[in-house]
Amino acid sequence: MGSDLAELVLAASETQLMRLLDSWANPTDPRLTSEPREVMAAALPSALLLRYQESGNATLLDRAITFIRGCLHDGGFAADLQSSLRSNLATFLLLVYERTGAAALLQDAIATFQAVVDDGTARGDELAGRLAALGHSYALRADGFNSPDDLDRAITSLHAAVTVPGLSADKAAECWSDLAGAWRDKYARSKDPAALANAVNALRQAVRSATPGTRPELVNRINLAGTMRIHAGLIGDLAELDESIRELLEIAAGPTPDGHHLQYNLGRAYLERHKLTGADDDLTEAISALQGALVAADADGQRYARIALDLAGALIRAGNGSGAALRLITIAARHPSATVMTRFEAATAAAQMEAAPASLAWWRAAVDLLPVLAWRGSRHRDRQMAIKRSAGAARTAAACASAIGEPAEAVSMLETGRTILWNQLLEARAGLDELAAARPDLAERMIVIRRDLDRTHHG
Repeated sequence: MGSDLAELVLAASETQLMRLLDSWANPTDPRLTSEPREVMAAALPSALLLRYQESGNATLLDRAITFIRGCLHDGGFAADLQSSLRSNLATFLLLVYERTGAAALLQDAIATFQAVVDDGTARGDELAGRLAALGHSYALRADGFNSPDDLDRAITSLHAAVTVPGLSADKAAECWSDLAGAWRDKYARSKDPAALANAVNALRQAVRSATPGTRPELVNRINLAGTMRIHAGLIGDLAELDESIRELLEIAAGPTPDGHHLQYNLGRAYLERHKLTGADDDLTEAISALQGALVAADADGQRYARIALDLAGALIRAGNGSGAALRLITIAARHPSATVMTRFEAATAAAQMEAAPASLAWWRAAVDLLPVLAWRGSRHRDRQMAIKRSAGAARTAAACASAIGEPAEAVSMLETGRTILWNQLLEARAGLDELAAARPDLAERMIVIRRDLDRTHHG
């Protein structure tokens, strides 16, 4: 009975799933005796995830989170099922974060993934999947909140995933691919060629591990070609870049697993070749591929803003699309789920394209993002580096404000740029006497948080 019910739940439509969730919320429903209740608790999250992947209906994510939190609150399930529910909860939190960019959801997802890794209930592929999900979450936080330490945490977690005993070939391919992504992100920050070499090696492992002709194998081939493109651009190797483009075109000629991912990598490869050769045809191909990637991408997803910004850069390089480029840059700068760095780059690009006084609003948007770039959870020296890399924005913004007769605005933006770390230090030193009198538990919690934040200053 249990397996039949689980299959029915997994095959249910969105409407049917919503009715099941409504039934679940009714404790007097006679159909929900202990056994069906346990089967549904195990099957409903997977069914909701499948329907979300098919439709992109964000309501399914919200209902899934509410459902799982209710299950965990009610309790009464075996330890392995509770652990599975927590793992599913973290997955849904991560999906909502990727749509909204809400930092609290990402923090909650990381804490939940860490809890299910530590609870000791998983083995083999299941444990590797949880470690990989934790690593992916850290990588997202590194990218979204300029926290380089999180990349090291991601690499550690993903390396643990690929060394889990009893790993299947396909799960190994998935974990090697995620590890390669973390190494590539580390290269993007550090420009350390060793990190890029590690990414290439991990992707080769991923391609070898995956079943030939499957979606994972094709995705790994795309990622390997993309990483080869980065390496070719680093050393100016046109032959390696041509090999990367040939691989992507070969994949494009067959059944493609992810249109926007393939088109985006192809567009970046043509753009890189244009930089090396100056050939107009390469730039035309780059623009065409990036336009295809933008059409194929989820407009609510985080990648959409990045594609829009890169397409704008290609149009500007072509010299005949400044209006379209500015519209794309505006989309990237205002996209709710774009990373902080993407929004910052877009805001500064728009400010440089617009004439005063319109440019001043963009400079203000860029300056307002500076405290977020210097994320409070990262190490003090990493925040210093973030501010150093982007400090020119505050000076240029101040100069723009001064030039159009806004001296108060100029001073304000200069102060924002110069006092970020000092303000962070003062925020962690505010008096807690009134809070301690009203809520001593919260005051004690604040003291603990301050202590943790002090460690980031000295770490």
